[in-house]
Amino acid sequence: MFKKQLEADLQAIFKVKDVRFCAAADTIEQDVLCVDTASVRSGAQAGRAWARVSGTLAIKGTLKKNPSGFLTKKLYEAPADALGRFWFSGKETAVLTPMPWEIKAYQMDFTYFYEEEYAPVKGIIEYAKLFWRFIIGE
Repeated sequence: MFKKQLEADLQAIFKVKDVRFCAAADTIEQDVLCVDTASVRSGAQAGRAWARVSGTLAIKGTLKKNPSGFLTKKLYEAPADALGRFWFSGKETAVLTPMPWEIKAYQMDFTYFYEEEYAPVKGIIEYAKLFWRFIIGE
């Protein structure tokens, strides 16, 4: 429900080409934003569906491309409308990985607030009307 929008928002904020939904330790790729979702709370009511996604995002890279503070710097440079659906911890920590010393990974906690229009009953009613028109020959 929320993954495509979360991926697009993260790409707009951090200017990365690829977003993966996995832990940073599970991938060996560099310059890929890894999103590890810890909890998802979702629901639907009165024409809208919502989700609150909490987790950790991390990125690996060489010291030149990914210095300490990379994620925080990208947050400061991001457009305000892209940040409106997020809460970031503001604390960037190093990730221990079995990589060579020149490749580092940093992570940050986040919470994402997602909302979309939701009207499943309307779709069923429209289908029933279409089916009825077919039966009576309109």
